[in-house]
Amino acid sequence: MGKRCSKTSKVTRDPTRMFEPFRARIAVRVDREIGRALPRANTSPAPLHRAMRYAVLAPGKRIRPAIVLLSFQTYGGRSSGAWAAAAAIEMAHAFSLAHDDLPCMDDDDFRRGRPTLHKKFGEAIALLAGDALLAAAFQVAAAAGGPRDGAAREKSLMELAEAVGPGGMVGGQVLDMLGEGRPARRESVRRIHRLKTGALIRACARTGAHWAGAGRRQVEQVSRIADTLGLAFQVGDDYLNATASRKQLGKAGGSDAARRKATYVRAVGLDATRAELTRLCGEARRLARRLPRRQDLWAGLADFVEARQN
Repeated sequence: MGKRCSKTSKVTRDPTRMFEPFRARIAVRVDREIGRALPRANTSPAPLHRAMRYAVLAPGKRIRPAIVLLSFQTYGGRSSGAWAAAAAIEMAHAFSLAHDDLPCMDDDDFRRGRPTLHKKFGEAIALLAGDALLAAAFQVAAAAGGPRDGAAREKSLMELAEAVGPGGMVGGQVLDMLGEGRPARRESVRRIHRLKTGALIRACARTGAHWAGAGRRQVEQVSRIADTLGLAFQVGDDYLNATASRKQLGKAGGSDAARRKATYVRAVGLDATRAELTRLCGEARRLARRLPRRQDLWAGLADFVEARQN
């Protein structure tokens, strides 16, 4: 962990006291939004709808919706449409996890301590449930807000499309697969991480700012801290995969090394990976001091990313 700020600092960091309660409150409401938006589990075709709900309403940190609402509050937002936008992004995130876990990709049997979607429902339903979640995400995002929210709605839809497409998560997943078994270089790993993980985190921050009515400079301001935290989040994942137990992770550890994935750990080593995580989170705390509001929560998010165990 980095050094604590002094009592006179603009930002007083305490990840448990500042960020964790905020994240937990966001998670409860976003789960309600998602639960209302999705068809009930017994709606025909029931196997599909059960799988969709299993995937997206699984126990999780809901970091991405928290970033949407944190950015929204940073720029003084008032529209209730931001909640639907946050729910849509979490649904898109669930789509990516469902597909990443498939045997043709990362082939994981567990996630968050539960069987992955294809282990629970079979590969065909898992694939289709992921497809349906992505379609539903755009449906929810397109219906967010009211008649006066057209500009924010259009911008947030574009952010989501860019984040999940070939220039974001899907492209990053392809590079991740192509990188298996090849020499891992720091810059190529950073590119994978910025697309596969960072693009959606960037979209979260920008979406919240759009719904708050932020201007171009403000959107770019929050994008910088989101880019830093997005990279830090995946660097932390690389470190945890190499060091944490299955109980901590809720899934098998050491899988990156077994598949010879392009990770920070393979590129620069374990100690340098941890040092990079610390550096990135320190940079995020510095950027947080420039924001107009919610500096403590942004710094607390950086602490959360640095200290997390799963």
